[in-house]
Amino acid sequence: VLFRSSTFSGSVALGGSGGGGGIGGAVTVETGGTISTSGDHANGIFAESLGGGGGNGGFAISAAVSNGVSTSLAIGGKGGDGGRSDAVAVSSTTDIATAGDRSNGIFAQSVGGGGGNGGFAISGGVGANLTATLALGGSGGGGGLGGAVSVDSTGSIVTTGAQARGIFAQSLGGGGGSGGFSLAGAYSGGANLGVALGGSGGSGQYAGAVSVDSHGDIETSGARSHGIFAQSVGGGGGDGGFSGTATLSQTGTFGVSLGGSGGGGSRGGGVTVASDGNIVTHGDSAIGIFAQSVGGGGGSGGFSLTSTGAEGSSASLSLGGSGGNGSVGADVTVDFTGVIVTEGKLSHGILAQSIGGGGGHGGFTVSSALSTGADGGSMALGGSGGTGQNAGIVTLNSNVGTTLSGSTATIATAGDGAHGLFAQSVGGGGGSGGFAGSLAIGGGGAATLSSSLGGSGASGGDGNAVTVTSVDNILTTGLGSFGLFAQSVGGGGGDGGFSMSASVTSGEDGTAMSAALGGSGAQGGNAGAVTVDSTGMIATQGDRAVGLFAQSVGGGGGNGGFAVSGTLAPSNGSTTFSAALGGTGGAGGDADDVNVTRNGAIATQGVGAYGLSAQSVGGGGGNGGFSYSGSFAGFDSKNMSVSLGGSGGAGGDAGAVTVNNTGSISTEGADTYAIFAQSVGKGGGNG
Repeated sequence: VLFRSSTFSGSVALGGSGGGGGIGGAVTVETGGTISTSGDHANGIFAESLGGGGGNGGFAISAAVSNGVSTSLAIGGKGGDGGRSDAVAVSSTTDIATAGDRSNGIFAQSVGGGGGNGGFAISGGVGANLTATLALGGSGGGGGLGGAVSVDSTGSIVTTGAQARGIFAQSLGGGGGSGGFSLAGAYSGGANLGVALGGSGGSGQYAGAVSVDSHGDIETSGARSHGIFAQSVGGGGGDGGFSGTATLSQTGTFGVSLGGSGGGGSRGGGVTVASDGNIVTHGDSAIGIFAQSVGGGGGSGGFSLTSTGAEGSSASLSLGGSGGNGSVGADVTVDFTGVIVTEGKLSHGILAQSIGGGGGHGGFTVSSALSTGADGGSMALGGSGGTGQNAGIVTLNSNVGTTLSGSTATIATAGDGAHGLFAQSVGGGGGSGGFAGSLAIGGGGAATLSSSLGGSGASGGDGNAVTVTSVDNILTTGLGSFGLFAQSVGGGGGDGGFSMSASVTSGEDGTAMSAALGGSGAQGGNAGAVTVDSTGMIATQGDRAVGLFAQSVGGGGGNGGFAVSGTLAPSNGSTTFSAALGGTGGAGGDADDVNVTRNGAIATQGVGAYGLSAQSVGGGGGNGGFSYSGSFAGFDSKNMSVSLGGSGGAGGDAGAVTVNNTGSISTEGADTYAIFAQSVGKGGGNG
């Protein structure tokens, strides 16, 4: 839309909004008999509910030219929301055989639709007297909900191709769409204003609960062909759109740019697996039972750039977008009875894991202002990081209530990096702050001011409790293949963004001032308690293959950002002031108690292959950022410079470690301990 007269010109452009995605309905499959397929992409049973993706917002471009006053506005269209999916339920008494790559025995999935991206916006104006431009990027659409997924299978399943899982059950929340970018430009013979705002990213949506009940034997032969794969993943937030502003004026100008904020992630659903059949996998990265809940990560903030120039006063402001928060991972429970054998590398017997979503990183920012005959100022603020979120409780029960028969292995792995039992809860890491850079240049003895602040990091999420109860004879023969691995880890705190600022003025009696502050590092997340009750023999036959490993580790604090500031006034009689302050380091997270009860013999063969290792370790404090400040001026000038480094963060506390062992332990190899029990409070960060 264009409005125009001899002395006024106005232009408006609006991008259209994207449409919402459709809803996926419920899917139910009940089947018996036998099923066999031959060929790639030939699943035995395929059951899926899909929400439709949201449409993208339309872009907008606006321009206005006038002999007097000129105004221009452009707004990008909003992305449409993704549609939700519904529940998927499969009940099978079928014996299934597939022969082909990506030919799963049972494939059950519910996927929420992704949000559409926001449209970009570009606004420009030229006016003889006054010009104002504004550009707003469209926001991204939100994702759609993922529905619950359940599989109940009592038949045998055999697959022979790569990525051909016996049972695949998954719920995915839809991811948020990215925000649209924005650009604004203005030129005038008089004053002008330019503003650009990047669109915000859309929020991700929840994933549904996933449950698998398997009562038959499963065998797979190809790489990445898990016996049972059960996963719920929350939708990630969309990234914020970047922004840029450039203005030029003969009298005075002001430019503003703000990067779009990242969208928040959403929670993963709970995951439960109950299996009482035998499982055999022959390929690499083919885990017997894979059970995982993952919170969606936050989107990153958009970066921001601003530049202004004028013969008169010039001012510039630029802010990076903040990162979106992550979301929680839910509880994961595995109950297994039977025998698991894996033969490939990285093919764990059972993996039970909950992971909190990480926070998005803050957007960086750069600002500059040039004034040839009047005062000038520039400010840049880096975007803050998004918060990491907590993981869920992890419970793994293997052959509980059974009686072992002799030394026959119930959990056996043959490849490198293939743990017998692997249970882990990991908090999401905090997002790092964006860096900031600012420059102000003035002439004719003007005053210039430049300041920058690095974005602050965000705290990490907590790891949760991990409990493993095992009545197993466990055998591993590969390098780095632990018999039993149980761990809770707090997410690391995000680092603060660094900061750089400079101010320059020319002409006698000029004034230049500059300040730079590094962003603060954030606190690490706490770790949860780890409890292991293990009965039976454990034998490992590889270097660095620990028999039983139980650990609680607090997340490390983020490092503070460094700061550099400088002023320059080469003419005589000037005044300069420069200050720099490094960001503080974040505190480390605390670790919790570790309790291990062992009944049975442990034997390891290999370098660094401890028999039993139980450890609680607090997170280390983050280091403070360094700083540098300098002022430089001509004769008969007044100079002042201040520089302060950031302080380090405190280290985290460790919990109590308790080991009750009633069996024999033997190790064969250098650098090994039969029992290694340790509680370590971590050191603080350096200043």
